[in-house]
Amino acid sequence: MDNLLVLGSEDGWIGRLALTTGHSMTDMYAFYEREMPRFGWNKITIVRSAITTMTYSRGMRIATITLQRRTTGGSSVEFTVAPGSDARMGGGTSPALIAPAPAGAPKPRS
Repeated sequence: MDNLLVLGSEDGWIGRLALTTGHSMTDMYAFYEREMPRFGWNKITIVRSAITTMTYSRGMRIATITLQRRTTGGSSVEFTVAPGSDARMGGGTSPALIAPAPAGAPKPRS
């Protein structure tokens, strides 16, 4: 439970999940590459190495999956979902997510 933080529910949750599995890192990579698009996630980038990082977007959320081999067999998986910009819209992170605007400041245009 030390590696678990989930806020929200259903399709709106954000947070971090960490797990260990008896499946190889190669099998877990293939699983996420196959299943993430089936749930509407769009691949942004993948870096494959001793520690593999897979990044996906869906709407205003970013999912980062980190895979690593375990010395005792299997692999460890860290799955993080957080607010982000919608890459398809070309926008940056919403100013409201960074810090509130000072009183009297002009509002950002959408």
